[in-house]
Amino acid sequence: MKLKMTIGNKFAMTAGFLLTLMAGLGVGSLLSINSLSRSVNTIVTDPLPGVAGISRVESLIFQLRGDTWKHIAFTDPTTKLAVEASQNKIKPTIDSILLDYEKTISTPRDRALYIKIKPLYDRYVQLIESDVLPLSREGKSAEACLKYLQEVDPVHAELKTAVRELVEYNRSNGEVDSMEANRVATNGRALISEC
Repeated sequence: MKLKMTIGNKFAMTAGFLLTLMAGLGVGSLLSINSLSRSVNTIVTDPLPGVAGISRVESLIFQLRGDTWKHIAFTDPTTKLAVEASQNKIKPTIDSILLDYEKTISTPRDRALYIKIKPLYDRYVQLIESDVLPLSREGKSAEACLKYLQEVDPVHAELKTAVRELVEYNRSNGEVDSMEANRVATNGRALISEC
């Protein structure tokens, strides 16, 4: 039996082929957009807030350090109280940022880097409050300075390193995630332009 291809049959087959091609491209485009959406969401919910939050912690730790040195340097008790008030505002802010950051942790490496920070930070604050500030309040600036340099500064150095590692980890993840989003977007554009 021989099929005769009429113009109507040819038109129907061509139209069917084109509709199938369009449906395939549509599905491919939707999949690419969905993948791009996931990549962008990953950037927005993990490394971007991570870099912002941990960088803020880094800055506040340096402010806490600077306030401690101001406390040692000033002789006026009223000024020392103002410095302590400033420190008392900084500490809950750091605690809050660290708590918020913990909610965004998405990888074992991220958690491993994060869990180094809190004990070092707590130790740093404890040493300042129990060893350095009491000496400074008593007007023993030279002793407070020596205590800071010998006991507190090494903890600050470890804390600074731990925080910097977490900042760099988040920055690096942001770059990787943005390259992935760019790759997905490029693939999606290529798929659409093949029409």
